[in-house]
Amino acid sequence: MVKWHYSLGCIWIIDCCWDQSMGFNVAYGEDGQTSCSYIEEGSLLSYKHGFDSSLYGAEMSYAVSWMPSVWGGFGNIGSNHHGEGQVWTVTISFGNLVDIDLFAVFDLSNIAKIETIVKKVQEILNRDYKEEFRKLSKDGPKEFTLALCSWLQSILVTALELLGMVTGIAGFGAGFSAGLEIIDLSDLLLIEIPTISALHGSELLITCNGKECQDKKDYFKTVKGLDDSKPCTMPFGCLYCKNKAYPWYGTSYSLNPLQLYCGKQPCWKDHTPCNTLTVNPCDPKKALNFGRLVYHHPGKTCCNEESFWYGRDYLPITAPTGTGNRCGKQACFKDGTLVGGLTMPYKVCCNTAETWYGSKATVIPGMKRCGKQPCFRDEILVGGPTMPYKVCCNKAETWYGSKATAPFTKRCGRQSCFSDGTVVGGLLMPYSVCCNTAKTWYGSKYTPPGIKRCGNQSCFGRGTICGGPTMPCSTCCKFNRAWYQINIDCD
Repeated sequence: MVKWHYSLGCIWIIDCCWDQSMGFNVAYGEDGQTSCSYIEEGSLLSYKHGFDSSLYGAEMSYAVSWMPSVWGGFGNIGSNHHGEGQVWTVTISFGNLVDIDLFAVFDLSNIAKIETIVKKVQEILNRDYKEEFRKLSKDGPKEFTLALCSWLQSILVTALELLGMVTGIAGFGAGFSAGLEIIDLSDLLLIEIPTISALHGSELLITCNGKECQDKKDYFKTVKGLDDSKPCTMPFGCLYCKNKAYPWYGTSYSLNPLQLYCGKQPCWKDHTPCNTLTVNPCDPKKALNFGRLVYHHPGKTCCNEESFWYGRDYLPITAPTGTGNRCGKQACFKDGTLVGGLTMPYKVCCNTAETWYGSKATVIPGMKRCGKQPCFRDEILVGGPTMPYKVCCNKAETWYGSKATAPFTKRCGRQSCFSDGTVVGGLLMPYSVCCNTAKTWYGSKYTPPGIKRCGNQSCFGRGTICGGPTMPCSTCCKFNRAWYQINIDCD
């Protein structure tokens, strides 16, 4: 196998950076078959000690693998691991110049059902190994040696078959590679411990000759076609897709810059966060991301155009475009909602934000409420910065009596006039509050100087004694002058 690779390095103690390998694989089968295929592999390293500052690298690799017939053998060539297989590799590095790789190939689709595995185990346990070995010694030494090798081979094949059923292993082997990474001189001074990595790979068959090649001659027929949402790797791996491949974002985003997904990504519904990270752009065409820089069409994310959402749905963003923080448009805020500040600007209101007063007063500078505050009904006490006169539905006026207002305060609307007989006089009860002109009243309802009662007092009837300042005879309905000299009395 000959391959070249590149790696996206990081300057970290723990190296978890993407490594991509591409090359060609020439394979020989047990029955003389031959094939040539293009391969792609990518891995996210589990760990790596030391400081790694590599940007790009190149290497030449040679590997020998054993893929027994019980695991598929040559039949696995050209149909390799499209999202189902893994290659686990232990790499022993010498100064990052020479690597020795020990690897095992797993095809997870080959794992048998539990009942098949149980049946195979029972078959192994029920074999009469003692009787089989006794039969081997019936002939001479030469025949015994050949029979023994055949018997041991059958046991090995049975064990390998069971191992393949349980683990899905398809092959294993060893490889040797030598190469150089650019701007990674720090690793030359280090003795590295073995690195374990898991790879996913794809294999594009170019030529195939011999047995088991009937369905492998055209690389477009190596698989039936990858469905939408299946990952693929550029530049050739995505030829397997039934539909055109695109970069996907959000939770489907890949650290591998050359990994795409078959088909278009399902668009994100309204309220989905976006632009909060570089991997979840609201619109990849607007945001600064690898897909926009490399691919002709970076794909789509939001179903509806993004916008800024505020209040409980507010999210800070990292995108320099600043076009929104969630997909879709947020519903405007109803009247009475408190707004103001970065996370609740006035523009979120359905109606223009204004200053409100009373129990919903917005006393903090810069804070308002959406919409126009309903005016205050008559009799509400107003006055001062949190309850100005202008909040009244009707003009605010000074009220008197039990609802008298202190200086600089008033009540909304006009106070109802006071009925006849109400005592008036003084600052808190001026004569003007009466429905009818205030006058001096006499008798039991006499009012001293300066104090009056609203309206006219009823005249006094016959027999009522009159005379004096609190009961002048002028209050009588009729005055009997004939009695005047004898007794002051109403007629």
